Amino acid sequence: MSAMRLTVCLLWIALLAGCSADRGSAPAEDSPAMDTATLLRTELERVLAQRGIELDAAGNPTRAVSALPKRDYRAPARFNDIIGERAQLSWVHHQLGDYDHNGEVNISDLTPVGIHLGKTSASPDWLQAQAADGDGNNEINIADVTPIGQNFGAALGGYLLQISPLPGDPFEDYAFVDFAEGFDNGNTLEFGYSAPDIDAADYRVSPVGRSRDFDWDVYRLELPGGSQRDPELLVADGRLMLAAVSIDSADLIYAESSTPRPHSSADWSAHVVDTDNVAGAQPGLAMIGGAPAIGYCAEHAVSAFEVRYARALVAQPLATTDWQHHMIEGSLPLQSVRLLEKDGLPVLTVENGSGGLFLGVSPTPFPSSDLDWSDVAVNAGVTVNNPEICLIGNRVHVASYQYGGSGETYYSGAKFNIPTGAADFDSFPLWTIGGIAQHHSILGCGGYPAVLSPNEPDGSLDFLYSSEVRPLSAFPWFVNKAYSDPTDILHPDSVLFEGRPAVACGRFNLNFIWGLRTLPRDKTEWTSQESLEEGTLNFGIGANSIVVSGELPLIAFTEFDAPNGVRHIAIAIANER
Repeated sequence: MSAMRLTVCLLWIALLAGCSADRGSAPAEDSPAMDTATLLRTELERVLAQRGIELDAAGNPTRAVSALPKRDYRAPARFNDIIGERAQLSWVHHQLGDYDHNGEVNISDLTPVGIHLGKTSASPDWLQAQAADGDGNNEINIADVTPIGQNFGAALGGYLLQISPLPGDPFEDYAFVDFAEGFDNGNTLEFGYSAPDIDAADYRVSPVGRSRDFDWDVYRLELPGGSQRDPELLVADGRLMLAAVSIDSADLIYAESSTPRPHSSADWSAHVVDTDNVAGAQPGLAMIGGAPAIGYCAEHAVSAFEVRYARALVAQPLATTDWQHHMIEGSLPLQSVRLLEKDGLPVLTVENGSGGLFLGVSPTPFPSSDLDWSDVAVNAGVTVNNPEICLIGNRVHVASYQYGGSGETYYSGAKFNIPTGAADFDSFPLWTIGGIAQHHSILGCGGYPAVLSPNEPDGSLDFLYSSEVRPLSAFPWFVNKAYSDPTDILHPDSVLFEGRPAVACGRFNLNFIWGLRTLPRDKTEWTSQESLEEGTLNFGIGANSIVVSGELPLIAFTEFDAPNGVRHIAIAIANER
């Protein structure tokens, strides 16, 4: 509060000093400094009143206001460093209303307006004055108070960097650049990022807020069947979708929300996709060829299973008849199936039962039988399971669990955009986590591979990240503990949220963990919210799934209803606190 008072006083002193120099030749009523300060504050209060905000005598709001900056995406300057294989990106601070460049929009931002009031692009000190030109009309006037009022209270944490990998692709979160990394050039703050994805079609940046807490609404989905598990969420084309398995009727279920921010089961509609002995393992869900598609496991024979693929025949399926499904490969072990879209085509995981891991790849976005698929070996002679896959750049990366010895987190990264066999992957054990098979989560953080690995012997959820874009061994990887709890580190799923890794995990309680940097370097650079819903969740089986929908996290998980002995899919949706 004292800093704000001092800033306003400095504004008045500066204005008075400017007026006193001309006191002998100008009428007092033409340049009263106090009147100018009063004019600016009066205009600010008028704009704030439109938001229902009042200020006290010190210029502080009398009630809490949102500290979130409004999204304002702009294209950074870009230089492609061919030798270093990087896109060098740069941009200037553009938080509307933050004229003094301190990362906050408050009453102190009236000071630059008062100091430069009346100046135009023809003024000799315009490079300094233009910081207060909030409406961009090349003149500092009373209208430049409006952006302060419209963004009053915004506290900038840094800049979200988004990427469009290929021409026509939607933008997706890529990295976060902290506000503290800005360079003051004397007129404004400059920011930059060295992006390893030199071939990306486009980048854009927007101011985002500081780390914050959420309140969570938790509710149960009403889905077909009496007991369900293993949800998988997808956000694509502005739509929120979910796939899950009904374990009592052995059905595959598809659900879609009518809004990006569903707050009750009434916001969802659901139907059965496949009724033929679908197995209780997490399905994969992706948008392929403009319509949802699901990879999943089903019973093939006694103690044998098959990987199946279901694709919607219409962009927005409403019933079982809107789907076509077929077997890809049989005589397999029970397995989760992970699915993603690459170059407009489906890519999914297949564990062959003898330790090998394959990618099922189709040359068409509309496969209709097993003849439309081919196998691409990921590793050879290594027994792994529970694979998770992601795209970083346009290359496939895989994290899985390796049996044998002490039990390892195992990593495979494609050397090329189109791998054709195990020789086209760099594969190696990454981290010892104990002898119990675990699900991992893998994602790209700023163009670098990162893995969330449950470490039961240590009771920690470990974050492993590479300092190289295409690591050839475990040597360039670093590890820190994202979260510690002996019982609630299982079933991690991760997503980039405002350019930083966000994780949902838990066995008995559901936990949300969020990094403070694109690549958090130690445990102090993680924040967590525990027990989003107290009680027994997952009961040792079942998966979590997390997405960002409507610019906020949303989690689907398996809830165990102990009194009735059934499981249900539940949703936890974040709300600003």
